Amino acid sequence: QRQQGTSLGTQIESALETAEGNSVRGGLLLRGRTSHEAIAPTAAKRMQRASLGIYLEDEWKPARGVTINAGLRGDWLRSLGESPVAEPRASVVWQSDGGFTVHGGYARYASASPLGEEPAGTSLPDEKDDYFDAGVQQKIGSFTIGLDGYYRRTRHLIAEHMTPGTATPQEFAFARARFRGVEFSAIYAQGPVSAWANLDLSSSQGRTIVGGTALFSPAILAAGNSRWTPLATDRPLSGSGGIAWRIGGLNLSADVVAGSGAVRTTDLSDPNGARAPAYVDLGLASVYHFDLFGRPLDMRLDLTDLTNVHYVTGDAANLEGGWTRFAVGRSILVGFEQSF
Repeated sequence: QRQQGTSLGTQIESALETAEGNSVRGGLLLRGRTSHEAIAPTAAKRMQRASLGIYLEDEWKPARGVTINAGLRGDWLRSLGESPVAEPRASVVWQSDGGFTVHGGYARYASASPLGEEPAGTSLPDEKDDYFDAGVQQKIGSFTIGLDGYYRRTRHLIAEHMTPGTATPQEFAFARARFRGVEFSAIYAQGPVSAWANLDLSSSQGRTIVGGTALFSPAILAAGNSRWTPLATDRPLSGSGGIAWRIGGLNLSADVVAGSGAVRTTDLSDPNGARAPAYVDLGLASVYHFDLFGRPLDMRLDLTDLTNVHYVTGDAANLEGGWTRFAVGRSILVGFEQSF
């Protein structure tokens, strides 16, 4: 089975400054896609889709340090003859003279299942997402500290199941899904030294498989209808940090990445209920900048995954299937970059 696709599209955008601190932007995105799937030596299936998106947004600054942005987008996801999906969005940002910033926003998004990847003989419902986010940031001398939170509520979440040996993935959908998280960030910059750290606490779950049910056993479907199921992207805890030091033309850096393990299914009554071990990945890097024949040249040396942890990045035993994938182990990479 072979599949080929062709996509063509265009985007047109314009902006108008209506008054001091006020601007209006609008545009459209038009896309056409054709898919050819060979289902037998002498038989083929041809599918077409045309989608159109039109948007308008207004940005204004009603007071010192305050910026408000509001807009509306309409999408014809599968055909120009269908009814459009309305997607409102708005955000507000306030920045004080003392380096304190607070922001909040809401946006709705909609999307259709990729052409040619829906289960045979069925049509998945369109996905609709409501996204909320809010956060604060404070600059204190050489430090910048931030705290952000988000919540995404989804109806008919489109997911992808890959069977090894097949040409294209097959789509399925959860009737409901929710994504929640809080991220703490800290940045330090003073002279030749800079450092950063991020910590993310999150949860991503889906419930009730409503499309592509033939891909799963009755036990998995029953469990998915009765409880929230972790998604393949679910990582309750992840963090990263690093430090960099500049000495003339030499940059030295070290970083660390840690996180929860990938989900997998070991019990059909508890889909995606098991998890691979957590991991910690350490790395070192050095970059030397100099001129060669009057042109800048960078020489780079990277030592990655010093702990040599072959942690799982994607598990074939989760609902999305595919191949089990592992991170590359300890490596030494040497590179050169020449500008012309």
